[in-house]
Amino acid sequence: MTTAELQSLFAHADPATAAAVRRQLGAITPARALDGAEPVAVTIPHLRVENPLNVRRHWTGREPLRRHQRSMVALYLGRLPHLPRLPASVRLVRVYAGRGKAMDEADGLPAAFKAIIDAVAELYGVTDAPGSPLAFAVAQERGEAGVRVTIEPREP
Repeated sequence: MTTAELQSLFAHADPATAAAVRRQLGAITPARALDGAEPVAVTIPHLRVENPLNVRRHWTGREPLRRHQRSMVALYLGRLPHLPRLPASVRLVRVYAGRGKAMDEADGLPAAFKAIIDAVAELYGVTDAPGSPLAFAVAQERGEAGVRVTIEPREP
């Protein structure tokens, strides 16, 4: 996602949010090399992940959360000087706090991570289709709320 696309996501946000995003965007350097051999782990604090299969809302009501998830992944991973080389394994962990409940790991958790999976694949310029050089795994644990993204290179 380009800087211009990120700015357009927040074009209609309240002024304080838009100003904070502009400050953040000024510090972004896009991932320059995709040949890193070291794993990368990033925690995105307070990023909410909800199961869209259980939300009774029109798609236009769910769209702002999806856009927010994609832009936050682009912000946090876009700052890295490099991303691990392809093929790579991507582990996404939903960390929930307080009275939060665990999601169904069979269908709810993968569906909840769909926008985040798409954002990671877009950073690499590939798709998340079967046969993709990115292999995704999802999990959840209790802790301080957020999403942890770990990307490790794997053998072809």
